Amino acid sequence: MLDIQCLKQLGLNHREAVLYLICVELGPAKASDIAKKARLGRDASYFYLNALVKKGLLRENKRAKIKKFVPENPMVMIERFEKEMKVLEEKKHLAEQMAGKLLPVYYGDSVFRISLIDGEEGFELIRQKALKCRDTIRDILPYDAVWKEKPLKGDDTRLKFIQRPFPYLTIATSKNKKGLQKSGSMIRYFLPIEKYKIEGMIEIFEDLVIISHFERFHRGVVIQDAKTASVLKLLFDLSLSEVKRIAEEESTKASTLNTEVQE
Repeated sequence: MLDIQCLKQLGLNHREAVLYLICVELGPAKASDIAKKARLGRDASYFYLNALVKKGLLRENKRAKIKKFVPENPMVMIERFEKEMKVLEEKKHLAEQMAGKLLPVYYGDSVFRISLIDGEEGFELIRQKALKCRDTIRDILPYDAVWKEKPLKGDDTRLKFIQRPFPYLTIATSKNKKGLQKSGSMIRYFLPIEKYKIEGMIEIFEDLVIISHFERFHRGVVIQDAKTASVLKLLFDLSLSEVKRIAEEESTKASTLNTEVQE
């Protein structure tokens, strides 16, 4: 009875469990012999035996003149559930993707999500999204550390930002670069690294805020929330006037120094 209860918990009904245990005990056997031992009618026996075949617990021996039902190795029960678990994992992954897409529709403007990004692949997806967005990109970063960690290559996505029709504004610290630097839609304002120590990077566009750092690994956090992004955009824009003033002063100092050296 204990074995029958276990088999029922694994998804068999009572008669399937009884017939399966009889088949394991008898080995290859005719349906009539199995039905006799189970005290079950022939038609009913065939119905449940075929159900066990479909579930992969029995197979039919078609080579013999008289058809016999042969029990599979009981280990197939584990294999069966491993396959089901794999299918469930795939369904779970699809459900997570669908939930992520539908949440903004369900909550409207109130959606708030936080996710982690780790490694170059994740940040490349962020860059691709930023490249396609129809919004001003604002970021704050340690310029020297970023370009040292990831120098430009010929097919680098970052080269494409120059051609975007929307502004890309950067507040950056650097040891050697001074003042304002403009290239296409990209405008960078440099602050002296000696006075302004920035160790992380913040990027804001659309309803996204990406916070990351370049220590041993490139890791970060993505916050998706329209209100948070709006507040940080405002703070960035308010600070930009002061940054411009400092950048102009540093640029003037650099020009004066160059003139004195030439003289």
